[in-house]
This record gives sequence, structure tokens and C-alpha cells, in this order.
Amino acid sequence: ARGFACVITEETLRRTTFDTRLRPGVLVNLERPMRPDGRFDGHIVQGHVDGIGRVRELRRLGESAEIAIEHPPELERYLAEKGSITVDGISLTVNEVAQTRFGINIIPHTLTHTTLGARKPGDRVNPYIMGTCGECRYCRTGRESICLASGFISFTTGGGYAEYVTAPVPQCL
Repeated sequence: ARGFACVITEETLRRTTFDTRLRPGVLVNLERPMRPDGRFDGHIVQGHVDGIGRVRELRRLGESAEIAIEHPPELERYLAEKGSITVDGISLTVNEVAQTRFGINIIPHTLTHTTLGARKPGDRVNPYIMGTCGECRYCRTGRESICLASGFISFTTGGGYAEYVTAPVPQCL
């Protein structure tokens, strides 16, 4: 049989949904780590879960979907419209923030190639904030890629699909 084994600590069980969801045959999202000499594409995800959220609404829009997730109160200060977030290990963009919820749009590929396609209202999920301060003007306007507190600066040149570079802040200053 194909598979893998891992050790899950009490801390991981306390902060994630693994305690009720992880059992033989259940799908999880795994992504191979990026090589340090590879092309950066998307958001940098470190894999640290910040708490447990709950799917409150799921609306199918043709082949895509909108999902509203109730987040733990301690994450509110880090959420910004157009900011980055990970849900169940999937790197996403926050579409909207409203009171105790945030909304995300899910493209067809993500729906068919991750566990998000099987989520339904009431399901517990693992949100993860992308390592930013959540307070500076950049974070509050969805530009956390230039949050100086994060230790990294990212920038894009030439348009939305151009190459970009991420470098430790001390090397840029």
C-alpha cells in the first residue's frame, strides 16, 4: 500500500482538525517543498496552523466557488482584504473580511485538486496566516508581501504574471 507515516504532537492535535479528521483513507493536502533554487510562484507557506475555523457558507459559482469561513478571534487583526491566507494547507487570497468571517474564492483547479472541493458548511478547517504583522498599512491594505515585520520583501515587476523576487530584508536595506 502507498502512504506515509508521521508523528503528530499534542500541540498539533490541539491547534488543528486532525483529531477528528485524520484516519485511514481520508484525503489531506500535501505539497512537495520548493527547492531553494526554484522559481517562487504564489505565496510562501510555512505550514504552521494558527487555529481552527469553520466553513459557514459555500456557494458554487459554475466551476468555481466562494467560501465564508468563521475564524478564531485571535486571527482577526491579521486578516486583510486581498491578503494571503492558507486553509488546510492551500495558499489562497482573502476576498473579503467581515466581522468574524473571511471569504475566499476557489478556482476550478483548486476545487478539483484539493480537499476544499469536498468541504461543506459546518466543516472545521485549519487557517494559517502568512507570517505578517497584520497591523502596518501594507498588511491592512492586502499588500503583506511588503510587510517589513515579516522579514521578507517581495515585489513584482512588469505585471501580474511577471517573475518576482523574495529576499531577506537585511539584504535589501
